Amino acid sequence: MAAGSALANCAPESTELTLRSLKDTYAPGETPTFEVTIENASDSACKVDLGRGYAALTISGPAEDERVWSSGDCPRGGGGTAPVQVAAGGSVKRIVKWDRKPSDSECATPAAKAVGPGTYQVEAKVGGLDAVRATFTLAKD
Repeated sequence: MAAGSALANCAPESTELTLRSLKDTYAPGETPTFEVTIENASDSACKVDLGRGYAALTISGPAEDERVWSSGDCPRGGGGTAPVQVAAGGSVKRIVKWDRKPSDSECATPAAKAVGPGTYQVEAKVGGLDAVRATFTLAKD
């Protein structure tokens, strides 16, 4: 649900961000899919901005610190806002799918070829909340 501007931002001390890969290992051709959850433990509704300028999933690996893809890379129409209401004691979930292709933060045309097999790390960042990570594997053919 979109949140109005009068709604307070979710406070980091009462809001938890979680991330999980829907599978531990993805077979060749399978689309890696991730679930991002924001839980509001406070007794009043609040909002969190899930727009590209404020929230991003970043995938790195298989080499250490090798950045491969980010949902925030070169967003269409700019970095826009997308405030979402989180009910008191409730949560909001979002599903993000990755096409296995790299992206480039400078809006350059990345390689069209999908990345290779290996173990990857996905990190979710949502403004003001602690970043969270999960790992997953892309299996060999």
